Amino acid sequence: MHKEESEKSKQSDVEFPVGDWPIFIRTEYVYIGHLNFAKSPNSPGQYVGALRFDENPQFGDIANLPYPVENISFDTGSGHINFDIASAALQYDPSTTGPYWFVFDGDYEAGELQGTVGVPKDFGKVPGPPGGDGDNVTWTSKGPGDPKHKPSK
Repeated sequence: MHKEESEKSKQSDVEFPVGDWPIFIRTEYVYIGHLNFAKSPNSPGQYVGALRFDENPQFGDIANLPYPVENISFDTGSGHINFDIASAALQYDPSTTGPYWFVFDGDYEAGELQGTVGVPKDFGKVPGPPGGDGDNVTWTSKGPGDPKHKPSK
C-alpha cells in the first residue's frame, strides 16, 4: 500500500517547464517574445531563464534583446510559477515600480503556461483605459515550439 501511495505521489509531481516558450500578453493579443527556461546544471531544484523580447518597435530599448529571468520559484506539487524580469522593466521605463517589473505569476498545467503579469505603463498597449504606474494583464503560452502568431484583428 505504501509503495502505491509513493508511486502516486511521484506521478503527481509537476516537472519544471523547460524549453523555449513564446509569450503572449493581454489575452493572446500581444506577442512579447520567447522565454527560455532550463534547470540549473549546478544546483538541483534551481532554475534559470531568459526572455528575448520581440523586435516590436513599440518595445523601445528592450526590443530584440535578451534579459535574465530572476527570482524563479516553482512548486512541483501544483505547477505554480513566479518570476520577474526587473532589468527589462527598468530599461523600458526607469520610473517603473516593483509590482510592474514584469512580475509573472501563473501556473503550468497540461503543457501550457498562463497567469497574470505586472507590466510597465503602456507596455504592449492596446486600445483601452490608460494604466497608472503599470498594468496587470494576462499572459499565456501554448507550449515550447508554439509558432509565433498574432491573432487577426
